[in-house]
Amino acid sequence: MNFATWSIRNPIPSIVLFTLLAITGLWSFNQLPIQDFPDLDLPVVNVALSLPGAAPAQLESEVARIVEDSLATLSGLEHMQTTITDGLVQIGIEFELEKSTSDALIETKDAVDRVRSELPVEVEQPSVTAINLAGGEPLLAFAVTAAGMDEEALSWFLDDTIGRVILGVPGVGNFVRVGGVEREIRVEVDPVRMAALDVTATDISRSLKRVQQEASGGRGQLGATEQSLRTVATVV
Repeated sequence: MNFATWSIRNPIPSIVLFTLLAITGLWSFNQLPIQDFPDLDLPVVNVALSLPGAAPAQLESEVARIVEDSLATLSGLEHMQTTITDGLVQIGIEFELEKSTSDALIETKDAVDRVRSELPVEVEQPSVTAINLAGGEPLLAFAVTAAGMDEEALSWFLDDTIGRVILGVPGVGNFVRVGGVEREIRVEVDPVRMAALDVTATDISRSLKRVQQEASGGRGQLGATEQSLRTVATVV
């Protein structure tokens, strides 16, 4: 006598077993963890090469093609896209899903280093970074207005107060203000007096940089404790 025949002759245990299995299945389904924005670790690498002042045509022949030829030899390469703007070359590289992101990043760095000597000496240190899809685009964006504040006061309030509060919320990874104003100092020079004093704009820039310097000053002994020192020079 098989199980089906026994179930027909004894329906009560079969019904109870089916009911228990159905209830257990429904309960297990509700307990399954569901993530709205799952973490994805895709092997995508971005290469950025900067040559200030260079035109896109120059970057294409002297930088982009050389690096592309080296990257084309990488194993597991699926797609490569290059974007060239004034003074900047950005190469996006996509690998097969089976390739780990760490291996893709290391091999890409090695490929760029192999042709580093063939690039113009003015090219800045290449930046090779893995694309983090989990921390890429913002999830929430808010528009903030304040009738009693001008643009400068509102920008400072967002950076100094609102930003600290938002970053203190559990689960928040980053806070960025888009728009507003940034702090800056504008220096207007007198060309006539500069010529009379034999001073150039470069000299003024260097002087401003020196008086705005902040650097480590080492460590010193203060009583029974050791304190860190900083060299701070500001315009008075």
